[in-house]
Amino acid sequence: MPSVIDLRHRIRSVKSTTQLTKAMKSVSAAKLKRFQGLVLQTRPYAERLKGILRQIVARDSQITHPFFQNREEKRVTLVVIAGDKGLCGAFNTNTLKFAEAKIGELSQNREVALSVLGKKGVDYFRFREREMLFSKAGLLSKPSYEGSLEISERLIDSFLDGSTDAVYLLYNKFHSVSRSEVVLEKWLPIPPVVAAGEEPFPGYEFEPSAEEIFKAMLPAYMKNGFYRILLESMASEQAARMMAMEMATQNATEVVASLILEMNKIRQTSITGEILEITTASEAMKR
Repeated sequence: MPSVIDLRHRIRSVKSTTQLTKAMKSVSAAKLKRFQGLVLQTRPYAERLKGILRQIVARDSQITHPFFQNREEKRVTLVVIAGDKGLCGAFNTNTLKFAEAKIGELSQNREVALSVLGKKGVDYFRFREREMLFSKAGLLSKPSYEGSLEISERLIDSFLDGSTDAVYLLYNKFHSVSRSEVVLEKWLPIPPVVAAGEEPFPGYEFEPSAEEIFKAMLPAYMKNGFYRILLESMASEQAARMMAMEMATQNATEVVASLILEMNKIRQTSITGEILEITTASEAMKR
């Protein structure tokens, strides 16, 4: 049975851990708010770009782009976006488990070139000696448009030069603080842009041509979409970490309460024993 001093040390240690988990929860909440804001900021730009593309298609429905080219998928690129850090519950475990399942499905009838973003994912596949086309750790800790641009341009170039027939992105789609979903999304090729009832630009003359503008804007739209996916994955990671730290704080609080109860029982037992000894000695002296 532990002594009262041992229990006091344990209570002090658990309380210190509680302070740490509370601090980490606060940090994750602040980061989550920042990434949510960035996701919201990218949406108007993406929606405006998409609207312009649709209006151009409404003006000239014969416009095409290499991004629309569907080829037989003999070799595909799978980009797995995991986290850079741990202490976020089952976030990385679920992502990598889902990735393993999808690699198995895609590998049945085509060659899969694996690319990994996030230190946890890189370490996971490197430990299992999986060949990776490219890997990058640290990008998600401080995601920037410049960093995402480097990756998205590399993926686009590999599709355009025929090195890969399709590009799939596996990431965590952010829905809310308490819910995110691991999804597999086909990034390239994309379905042709449809006018969807859009009215063509009335009376506008294009310089250069509408087709050239379309071909210049579509890659910008794709690169912005890739940056948004990185932000969503990072927001999901921070939400998972915040929830994990909240649960850790609650568990630590319960452990402290349990230790205090156990310490009080030991003290009470000790005091009761001392009282019995005094009473017994007193009765013996009377006799």
